[in-house]
Amino acid sequence: MEKWSEFIVSICIISLVFTSSSFMLTNTIGKEEALTSTRYNFVYEAIDHINDDNTLSVVGIGSSMMEQAFDGNCMTNKSNNNIAFYNLGMAASRSYTDMMMIPRLSASSVDLVMIEVGVNLLFKMDYEKENVGEDPDHYVEMRLRIGTMMQEERDKGGWVDIILPEHKEWLDLNSLQRAEDLRYYTQVGLENHLRSYASNLYDVGLTPKKIPSPDSDKYDDYLRTPRGAWANSGIDFMTKEELNQYNESLKSGSSYRPFANGTANHEALFYEVETLLAAGKQVVIVTLPHYKEVYKHLDEGQWDGFNETLQDLGEYDVSFLNYTFDTSWQYYHFRDRNHLDSDGRKEFCKRVAPEIEQLLVS
Repeated sequence: MEKWSEFIVSICIISLVFTSSSFMLTNTIGKEEALTSTRYNFVYEAIDHINDDNTLSVVGIGSSMMEQAFDGNCMTNKSNNNIAFYNLGMAASRSYTDMMMIPRLSASSVDLVMIEVGVNLLFKMDYEKENVGEDPDHYVEMRLRIGTMMQEERDKGGWVDIILPEHKEWLDLNSLQRAEDLRYYTQVGLENHLRSYASNLYDVGLTPKKIPSPDSDKYDDYLRTPRGAWANSGIDFMTKEELNQYNESLKSGSSYRPFANGTANHEALFYEVETLLAAGKQVVIVTLPHYKEVYKHLDEGQWDGFNETLQDLGEYDVSFLNYTFDTSWQYYHFRDRNHLDSDGRKEFCKRVAPEIEQLLVS
């Protein structure tokens, strides 16, 4: 009876709180298979929050590799000039899905943007469909719908022209489209929210996949260090044979056969760089390390497209922190072949914080 009473009370609470669209989106849309984290809808409020920071500020954007490498609290604490570091990385993200935030980020008070460029982010989406059997459209649709649903008119920009024709239908570019999607996802979210409650699987409080309210005293800490995304090492427990098979799988994955140019991801990447530089932001291209055994399993020239992309980026007034071919990273720095664990995050903080500080204060 007590649990039933708690359930009834929780429904009342949900009914009240659901009048806030930010709450609805922070705790919903989980029904979609591609949605593995509620971070996908938080960037606009996050940038507005960071914009209110009067100190020098740094934002990191990219995939889960950036999200799990970037400990903003550690880097902030290492700063001798009160520089604030914020982590806006998201699982499976790439420039094509990140570029929607660039107009607002460009107009903000952020001083420096760290953009992840990786061997796994320079793929052609049609290649995945034709050669690997992977279909990224489900994820892309989710990102474009949620991303544009949360936008305002000020967020429109050149990124709209980069969206592939077959993806245009997923953009909410006016208030009517946003309202329609908002209404749909509110219903989906409420159903899932209540279903989770009924099965005793949901925690009203802050859980690893739930973002604290912007009014919460935990919000700023979350933007610096999204702890829920982190996991401990998995490769430590693999046998030699399992690890060998795991690394051999690099040869079949299209996302690990980067193109040199000509993809929508490249066009989006250069749009990000050009727009941020035009707005007076410093841009640092960050390439993240891999578990050193990985390099033994690559075909000759497999990552040449990645190197050519970096050369093209060198034509811009950007800085580089290039760790991808740096074999000084140890096995205990990784939880898998390309994500850092707790030791790796400490090492990333140790290496990156002084480099960024020097760029900002020199």
